[in-house]
Amino acid sequence: MRQARQRGYLQLYRQTKLLVRLPVIIWAFGNAANALLLIFVSPSSQEFFLIGVVATEMLSITVCSIIYCVLVIKHNRNKPLPDPQTDFAGRLYRQSTSSPMMDLSDRLSYFGNPDQEIIESQAEMLRYREDQQESLSR
Repeated sequence: MRQARQRGYLQLYRQTKLLVRLPVIIWAFGNAANALLLIFVSPSSQEFFLIGVVATEMLSITVCSIIYCVLVIKHNRNKPLPDPQTDFAGRLYRQSTSSPMMDLSDRLSYFGNPDQEIIESQAEMLRYREDQQESLSR
């Protein structure tokens, strides 16, 4: 929950909560308006009113969808790109703290070398891919 808040997902959800539901609401009211038009308007002018209601409905749904897309694109642009070094360092730190074999000097020297982190993460990825390939070949 804290990570989602830090990344701004909760703020985006709060901004777009009504905007996501609005097209369905507009569609429902448009259908209700069409039903009322069929009941109360004379048959000679029903076609024009129906086309008007459907056109208004589609235009407003399109506007809501465009606004939603713009908000999501702005959110994705403002969001910082993933930092692989931070991600790998955090993962490696969690692994090293769970291992009682490494003392503090080993940890510090291990994390001080970014090349070693990259090599270790690549080796981890290769092990993972090999395991996945073995499980798929069974």
